[in-house]
Amino acid sequence: MNTKISVIIPIYNVEPYLRQCLDSVVNQTYRDLEIILIDDGSPDNCGAICDEYAAKDSRIQVIHKANGGLSAARNDGLKIATGEWISFVDSDDWCEVNYYSELMESMGSQRPDIFFAGGRIAELPYGNKIGQNFSKAFCCNDKEDLEKLMIGVIAPPVSIGRTYGAPWDKLYSREFVEKSGLLFDLSSKAWEDLWFNFQAFDKAHVISGCTYIGYHYRVLSTSITGSFNPSRPYINYDFVCKLQDYARKNGKSESIIMAIHAKTLAVIKNTLDLYYFNPNNKLSKKEIDVEIQKMKELPFYREAIREKHNPFITKKQQILKYLLRMRSIWLLRAAYKIEKKIGK
Repeated sequence: MNTKISVIIPIYNVEPYLRQCLDSVVNQTYRDLEIILIDDGSPDNCGAICDEYAAKDSRIQVIHKANGGLSAARNDGLKIATGEWISFVDSDDWCEVNYYSELMESMGSQRPDIFFAGGRIAELPYGNKIGQNFSKAFCCNDKEDLEKLMIGVIAPPVSIGRTYGAPWDKLYSREFVEKSGLLFDLSSKAWEDLWFNFQAFDKAHVISGCTYIGYHYRVLSTSITGSFNPSRPYINYDFVCKLQDYARKNGKSESIIMAIHAKTLAVIKNTLDLYYFNPNNKLSKKEIDVEIQKMKELPFYREAIREKHNPFITKKQQILKYLLRMRSIWLLRAAYKIEKKIGK
C-alpha cells in the first residue's frame, strides 16, 4: 500500500529550469505525492508556471509569498505537509522518473527517521558526475554508527569526499521532523542545509539507506554558494559558532569536535575563495592581509588551525592549516594563485 510523500520545492528565479524540474516530479511512477510549490517572490515567470501546473494536477499546492529566502520557503512547506515522508527538491534540479518508486521499494517495511538515496548525479557545465554515497544498503540504530553518519554531515568520509549535508537526497519521516521540532534556521544565510541535517542526524534513532541514485543536482556558477558576498566572513564564522555551541552544550564526543574542526577549515577556505581572494573584492592587498590576520585569531578558527592531529582533515586542509599558521600571508596568497592556475 502506498504511503504519501510530501515533495517540497522552493522556487526563486529559475524559469529556464523549472519545467524540467516539475515534469520530473509530476511524472513519477510513484503517484501518491503531495507536491508543494513555494513561489518565494520570484521576479520572473516562475509563479505563473507553478499555477499552470497546479491547474493540471490536483496533487499540486502553490504558495505565493514575498521573498523570504530558502529556509523560510522550506519551512512554509513543512508547515502544511501531510505526507508520511518529506522530500526536498531544488527547483533547478530534476529526478529520474522512477526516483520515488525506487526509494520506497528499497525502504520496504522499514520506518527509519531518515532514509538515504544512494547518492546524486552532479550536473556540471561540462557534463555529469555520479557521486555514490554507499556501496550497499544499510540500517543504523547503534549510537556509534549514528555518530559516524552525523560526522559525515560536516566532515566528508574519505571514500566519497563530500558531506551528507544536503536535504534533497533523503526522505525524512514527517512524524520525526515534527516531534524533533526541526526547522531550517531563518538566521542562516549560508550552510543552512548542513545545520539542519547536523541537528536531524543527532536526534535520529534510526537512519537507513540504499544504493539507488536518481537525483540530478545542477551545479550553477551563479548559485548562492558561489557568489561574492561582503558579509561572507561573518556568515561563515556564525555557522562555525553554531556548530561549536551545539556540540558543547549537548556533550558531543571528541570525534564530533574534530569533525567540526575539519569543517571549520573548509569554511575558512570558502571565506578565502568567496571574499578575501575573490576578484570582486576591492580592498587593497595590505587591507586584505590585515583582515586575514584578524580572522585567523578568531577563537574557533584559531582552535582548528592549531589542532595537532585530526583524522578527518584532508591533505589539502593539512596544507591550508600549515599556511594559516605562518605569520606572513604572502605564501598563502601564492598558493592560492597556483591553485587557480592549475585548477582545483
